[in-house]
Amino acid sequence: MNAGDVAVGCDIAVTGYDYNGKMVGTAAYNFAPTSLTNAPLVKAVLPPQFVGLVNFTMGISSGSVTPALTVLAVDNVTHINYW
Repeated sequence: MNAGDVAVGCDIAVTGYDYNGKMVGTAAYNFAPTSLTNAPLVKAVLPPQFVGLVNFTMGISSGSVTPALTVLAVDNVTHINYW
């Protein structure tokens, strides 16, 4: 096993922006794997105020490893237009 193959816990921050570029809000999620090699995915639902978004950012805000040395894998993102 390589050091890069180990799942470690972290905090994830998401920020949403509206059509005018104004920040709508932020949300925080915690990922806490139950083992070093088998970490189940966690479903993160954005808060209700995250409507009418044109852009959002997400990233690792803190963790036991420097965020610059980590990878955030995202799977099955769903986008719905309400226009």
